[in-house]
Amino acid sequence: MSISTILVGKEINYNAIFKAYILRHIKNTTQDISTILEINDYYKVDMLDIIKEQKSSQIYIFTSNSSFNLLGKVISSHLKCSTIIKDDFLIPEIFISFDSGSYVIEIFGKQVNVVSCEHKRKLPPILLKQKNIQKKFHIFGFDVDMLNIILEPIASMYNISFDIQEVVPKWHILYINTDFSDIQNFIQASKKLLSHQVILEDDVVPYIIKTFNKRNIYITCAESCTGGLLSSYFTKYPSISDIFELGIVSYSNEIKSDILDVSKDNLFKKGAVSQEVVNDMIKGMLKKSMADYAIAISGIAGPSGGSDSKPVGSVYIGVGDKKNVKIKLYNFDGDREYIQEQSKFMAIKMLVLFAKHDLF
Repeated sequence: MSISTILVGKEINYNAIFKAYILRHIKNTTQDISTILEINDYYKVDMLDIIKEQKSSQIYIFTSNSSFNLLGKVISSHLKCSTIIKDDFLIPEIFISFDSGSYVIEIFGKQVNVVSCEHKRKLPPILLKQKNIQKKFHIFGFDVDMLNIILEPIASMYNISFDIQEVVPKWHILYINTDFSDIQNFIQASKKLLSHQVILEDDVVPYIIKTFNKRNIYITCAESCTGGLLSSYFTKYPSISDIFELGIVSYSNEIKSDILDVSKDNLFKKGAVSQEVVNDMIKGMLKKSMADYAIAISGIAGPSGGSDSKPVGSVYIGVGDKKNVKIKLYNFDGDREYIQEQSKFMAIKMLVLFAKHDLF
């Protein structure tokens, strides 16, 4: 069952960093948000009507401290109950649960979790949990048609429905929605038929960290057109220091040559965006670090800089160890940021498949 989210106040909606923090907070609690509604001015809307109009039976409302107290009074008035003070917050007397500026109330047949938000402060806990059972896992090395052929008979056997979402080619997320306990049997059967190239985690990186750390394996990466995006993505996760050795943004040819020992001849004859240069970047990173695997990215993210032979979106991505290197040219579409994002996820997919004997 999906959950609606309502963000109330300019303090939230106009502050991109704070808003992103709130959305991450929600994502850690629920996997299925049907609606995100932004309300900048609390006084220009009827919050009760907005709550009533939501199709979801579960709703999150994130609001500033002042609007939080006003909303508590409005809900209390509608429910014909008193408003009480709890930990300096005004909330309806007939709340279902409360904890540090977050409470759950039932109104219009819906369960509503109202959460007080203050910029630069840790968010209160989300108390309303998703009702239905939902599971997702990651599958590598198969295209979507083959996945459907493999998984549909098993899903039918266990009375399970699923959806497949592509991250990048040969990396898909399988979403399962079910009220039945056979979900684990479906997952185990799927793993066997998919050559065990399955990660049973919400996110791939924590699995990589945990698995590589057990085997004392380290990774490193050199980036050009992604400008550190891959390193930044890795380091968002706790314990990444257990496996992440070094990250270098080698944007200029001089840095590629001076720090990564990229051949000046390859830079001059083949260009920075080439298989040869990415190969040199991988070897250079392995020499500069104690890492077991190195990732390298070099491309043209645009909007300018492309040519007939190397148009915008041309990106070479490589993964290697001390013995072997795998490099591939991709041609991504989209604006600069979308090309960079696709490059980042493609690099992670290539690492997973290159190191599959250490990961699966």
